[in-house]
Amino acid sequence: MRNLGLTWLDLVALGWFLAWWVGCSRRAYYFALATMTWFLNGWLCMGTTTSGVFVLHWRELRSPALESIKRPQALPIPPS
Repeated sequence: MRNLGLTWLDLVALGWFLAWWVGCSRRAYYFALATMTWFLNGWLCMGTTTSGVFVLHWRELRSPALESIKRPQALPIPPS
């Protein structure tokens, strides 16, 4: 592979940017679905927007995957 002249700090910054971009893309997807329902009914749009907020809140702040990343010792160890 060709050397691009990137330092480790450049790679860390690139990683943070890509993580931010993926998170923004996921949020945009959920809110785009909610916005599409606006053509059907205003109340439906409000409902899907609210449910999208709850889903994103759960996935970003309350999911079991996030808890396992925060506290790896909380994972059950399977018997050998």
